[in-house]
Amino acid sequence: MPLLQTLVIIHCPDIVIVTETWAAPYVSDSKLSILGYAIIRNDRHEGRCGGSCIYVKLPLTFFPLDYRQFTAEGESCWLRVVLKDNYSLLVGSVYHPSNVSEDYNLCLSLAFHTAADLNLKYCLIAGDFNLPEVRWFLTSGPAKFEVLLEAIDIGMWDEEVDFPPEDQTYLILFFVEVVSHCQCHL
Repeated sequence: MPLLQTLVIIHCPDIVIVTETWAAPYVSDSKLSILGYAIIRNDRHEGRCGGSCIYVKLPLTFFPLDYRQFTAEGESCWLRVVLKDNYSLLVGSVYHPSNVSEDYNLCLSLAFHTAADLNLKYCLIAGDFNLPEVRWFLTSGPAKFEVLLEAIDIGMWDEEVDFPPEDQTYLILFFVEVVSHCQCHL
């Protein structure tokens, strides 16, 4: 946590997306707080590891998206940040554990379809997807991920990483739609 706090102080980002928080429901928000930022989070309820959260710089206005389609995917957080001129930015933080059931994959696909259906002009979705079978640079994968890849296509999102990883199976993805001046720091 001290390293994250230091990075936030140095870079002063408006939004910070974190996956694999390793926080549990009994950990209070104050233990995860960063001065000058609000936090929304979704912890893993069983076992260790996992979880995700989003920090939003104050005084930005945001609304957590608690739609069933978003909350069904156990370790993701979604919110809408109010921008100027009546625009909004959809922000999603997704942690998708490896070796999960087909139902879990379907929930992730439904979350992406719901995000696409919101039809917001600006979107930023980041996370650790643990999908080594999917090739993000050519967007292809096994049939079991067809619905997810379709949702990404419908949303017209692009995977935005300025550097190709040496091992494409370990990639933290940023999906964006029409977000200019977006800087991503890993």
